Amino acid sequence: MTQIFFPSQVDGVQQQVYCYFNNTSKMAIVRILGLEERHCERVVFPGEKFLFEAEQDCELEVSKYATGGIVKENIPCSELQEV
Repeated sequence: MTQIFFPSQVDGVQQQVYCYFNNTSKMAIVRILGLEERHCERVVFPGEKFLFEAEQDCELEVSKYATGGIVKENIPCSELQEV
């Protein structure tokens, strides 16, 4: 399954479509950081893709459960696959 998040356009802001693929066996909670006046947080299951539209300077925060607690990783959108 693929989840999609395309927020309404902000005037004069260049946005690109990015893809995050959860290639682990654990569920991930992803949040797009840097969206002005908008909020996006989704659960991405193992083997699932998450397509979203954001500015290049945004980041995707990925939280996963690991032994000993929650591990968070911030991935710059510029490092994600563009669609």
